[in-house]
Amino acid sequence: MMKKFLSAFGLTDKGTNAPCIDMRCLSLIVGLSFSTGSLFLWWALHAAESTYIQQTVEQKAEALNTEITEQIEPQILALVRMSRHWEQEGGLSRENWEMNARTNLEDFKGYQAIAWVDPSARVRWIVPLENRSTSQDLSHDFAQHQTALETARRTGRLVIIPRIDLVGREKGFLVVMPTMENHQLVGFMVGVFQTHALFNTLLDDSDIQDYAIQVFDHAQQLYSRHATVQTQNPAFVQRTTITLHELNWQVYVAPTRALLGRMQSYLPEVSLFSGLSLSWMLALAIYLAQSSDRTAKSARKTALQLQISNQELEHEIYERQQAEHLLQATQKHLEHVLSCSPLIIYSFTLEGQGGVTYVSQNIEVTFGYRAEMFLKDPNFWIDHVHPEDVPRVLANRPALLQKERASYEYRFLHLDGKYRWVFDDLRVVRGSQGQVVEIVGSMQDITSRKQAEEQTKKAQDFLQTVVNNVPVALFVKDGRPQYFGQFKLWNKTSEQIFGISAKDAIGSTDSDFFPPEQAEFFYEKDIETFAKGVLEDIPEEPVQSQNLGDRILHTIKVPIFNELHEPEYLLCISQDITEKKEAETLLQQSLQELADFKFALDASSIVAITDGQGIIQYVNDKFCEVSRYNRTELIGQNHRIIDSQYHPREFFVHLWATITRGDIWKGEICNCSKNGELYWVDTTIVPLIDSAGKPTQYIAVNIDITEKKILEKQFLRVQRMESLGTLAGGIAHDLNNVLAPIMMATQLLKMQDQDEPTQQWLEIMEGSAKRGADLVKQVLSFARGMDGEHITLQVHSIIHEIHHILEEIFPKDITLRVDVPADLWPVRGDTTQLHQVLMNLCINARDAMPGGGVLSITARNVRIDDSPVRTQLDAAPGSYVEIAVVDTGMGIPAAILDRIFEPFFTTKDFGKGTGMGLSTVIGIIKSHRGTITVSSQPGQETQFKVYIPSAQTTLLEPTDEGILPEGRSELILVVDDELAICNIARASLQAHHYRVLTANSGAQAIALYTQHANAISLVLMDMMMPEMDGLATMQKLRQMNSGLRFVIMSGLISGMELSEVVDASTVVFLPKPFTTHELITTLSQALDVANGTL
Repeated sequence: MMKKFLSAFGLTDKGTNAPCIDMRCLSLIVGLSFSTGSLFLWWALHAAESTYIQQTVEQKAEALNTEITEQIEPQILALVRMSRHWEQEGGLSRENWEMNARTNLEDFKGYQAIAWVDPSARVRWIVPLENRSTSQDLSHDFAQHQTALETARRTGRLVIIPRIDLVGREKGFLVVMPTMENHQLVGFMVGVFQTHALFNTLLDDSDIQDYAIQVFDHAQQLYSRHATVQTQNPAFVQRTTITLHELNWQVYVAPTRALLGRMQSYLPEVSLFSGLSLSWMLALAIYLAQSSDRTAKSARKTALQLQISNQELEHEIYERQQAEHLLQATQKHLEHVLSCSPLIIYSFTLEGQGGVTYVSQNIEVTFGYRAEMFLKDPNFWIDHVHPEDVPRVLANRPALLQKERASYEYRFLHLDGKYRWVFDDLRVVRGSQGQVVEIVGSMQDITSRKQAEEQTKKAQDFLQTVVNNVPVALFVKDGRPQYFGQFKLWNKTSEQIFGISAKDAIGSTDSDFFPPEQAEFFYEKDIETFAKGVLEDIPEEPVQSQNLGDRILHTIKVPIFNELHEPEYLLCISQDITEKKEAETLLQQSLQELADFKFALDASSIVAITDGQGIIQYVNDKFCEVSRYNRTELIGQNHRIIDSQYHPREFFVHLWATITRGDIWKGEICNCSKNGELYWVDTTIVPLIDSAGKPTQYIAVNIDITEKKILEKQFLRVQRMESLGTLAGGIAHDLNNVLAPIMMATQLLKMQDQDEPTQQWLEIMEGSAKRGADLVKQVLSFARGMDGEHITLQVHSIIHEIHHILEEIFPKDITLRVDVPADLWPVRGDTTQLHQVLMNLCINARDAMPGGGVLSITARNVRIDDSPVRTQLDAAPGSYVEIAVVDTGMGIPAAILDRIFEPFFTTKDFGKGTGMGLSTVIGIIKSHRGTITVSSQPGQETQFKVYIPSAQTTLLEPTDEGILPEGRSELILVVDDELAICNIARASLQAHHYRVLTANSGAQAIALYTQHANAISLVLMDMMMPEMDGLATMQKLRQMNSGLRFVIMSGLISGMELSEVVDASTVVFLPKPFTTHELITTLSQALDVANGTL
């Protein structure tokens, strides 16, 4: 058999079939070769086993991380739910709170106790939960507790103190949850956790009992089981980090020796032993090949042993397969756990094109995308990151590879098209050679948290804005001994008052900015305030401002203590009252001066003093004289006793608001005296301020300005009349230019042979033109205050003429009644003006009777003597003609009866009246030295009576105008910018044997005169022309011929006004509009003077 073996390997001679190699050497080579193979197999099996153990421990560490997080998070959220419950319910009481705490938290074994802390950081109630060790001493690390409470107060969110010392040298942590009610902090829910008891509860699982566990927080051990993990087996120690709110624990996990013994198999050693045994048995078999019996027996024994080794090897392989099945089941369980977690676990590689290699299935629940979408497209993840966040996210890659771990927040696009905020935590996984194998990360949707943070930030910004914009200095000092006096808060008003910026003030003390003696004063006052323990009100506190100098502040200091009644903070509120104090000082000086000049004031001023509520306490004699009340009637009353109702309510609201805040008020007030007369006063009201800055009395000094107000009213009326005169003058000038050609043309036509009807029409046209001219004169007369042309006339003729006109133009439902005696006295006046008076009164009467009625016009002779009647009429004694106009209309209300003669005052709708009718009437009557009265009541008749002084002279009958003088071919230069006037003047003059040249401007007139200087006898020229007016043209022509005669035409100025600017000896005035008779007569007289025949 040995020969066959050697022959198979080509180690025998082909001819003799004898071995070609020494059997001993062969056996040695075979033994060494198979031994080397056995050693390699042992190393490979041992490495695979170590890798399996490391992966198992790593999976257990990650599962432990997830389990601890999932167990602690609900316990913390239970405290949040309890806080939200009390925010909604309100009405917090100890009994209800303790019952609710036990009910909600009894099932959570991590809690040792729960406490209620009020806003001043004082522990009010504490509830130890049943069957748990006491952990109620919250005084340890008090500064750390205060920091956590302040953070929770400021942010409005849950805060965790990760490390505290409990009684019995136990370790633990606190969970602080602020509780709000109507957006106001009412206290804190504080949960006490004992770390050791918590982990014992969390790790009470048979599956984790065989692992050694240690928990550290920043190198401080919080929990340990099975001694230290390093003493178990350092080669298989795995570390995982638990991050939850402010908690950041490092958890070390390692298998115990017992578990390691169960996890390790003897397969590598058995393989090694079997291989070595088989190798050397084979070598021995070769060596002993020549001893067939013993060799055969040895070979069978070796084969049997080899069979047994093979069976053991197969058993080990079976166990290995079972372990792999268990690993797959564990992986499926882990995948199920991940799908229920809010954290999305994923991994990606940077090799090649990179891309996601794994993502947990709960990605679809959170963001709507299936996991396969991330695996298929390497750019799927980065394409869904918000474009604004992509550069920042990618910029973190180098730091991630350097620091092994990184976390950041960014926005990720949901399937619904909206972006969600996510928190991403990444860790680098490296291989045995230090190469980056993959990067593992966890994503969590934090959109709700970001929204809450945004709302919190808005609330903080709003509070900071309020603090910075309050109009008083608001600052807070530290009251703790080690930081006493340091500024913790400093608003903008503090910066303005003290001249110190918030940046410089925060962390500094009074001694850093104020003189030593003042800083010492502030320090002692702060100590005194904390000693009293109550609010300190300092009405006047002198300070030296760095930008305003010496100031006086009204300061309020409020001490704030912690739950141990130890000084915590000092809230200070200061108002700068320097100006107010200066005003008080000035007022005191004014009062002293007022006392010195009291007698002078009593003689010239109206003085009153009231209390703080405005009740009159003193009035001087002048006050009683003007108001017509005696002192007894005024004392104890307020100023409503003299209220005239002239001013609106807002006027007095503003006045009262001004003086009650300590300011002086000045203005004019219309008061009412006891007899109902109104009087105006120029008033100054000065408040007297007490030490608290509140007015206690008011002094009112008034000056009677009634006469001044009357003069101002008259002045304004004069101004309005002047403006009206300017307007009327412009209109009169244009109308006169229109009427002048009509009047001259009608007279030219009358000179020709016309039939009787045409002559009648020409008479009507001439009369209407004259009436229009008279009206224009009347407008100028009213606007300029001129008296017009007064002649002796009969009133009855004017009344009858008005009667005829009214019958034609008034509605038929108005009945006219006229009663005028035949022996009515004559009067001196202007016919047109009196005609206008009666017409205006009648038109007003018509408008007062829209539904029809009776209008009566009567006249009679009356005599007014020195009786009370004359006083009532305000007329001089003498003989008058009384004209009464009475209507049966709506009447005039008493409230407006006194205003009907005011210019522009009207009760008619817009566009139906100018308000000038009655003001014109009273102006005309006064120019005739007469008067007018009115009597009326609403719903009854209205009666106007006009009184005109009688003339009592014999009237002359009008004479005929006679024959007009004819010209002697004199050359007349007519100058007017109105072409119609030039043309009609030429026709009129030529009809009376004059030669005529016409010019439409001053420049053209000068040019014509230059050509015909020797032939022109007289210049007929208008005064109002554009560019070069009549006066300028006259001066130019006078320079050419100083003796040249002029007839000046104007419809705007009078002859008297013209004589003030020109030489009346060489100038004759002809007012527009004029008739041909007036033109020829005036021209003939001017030529006769020039020729010396007149």
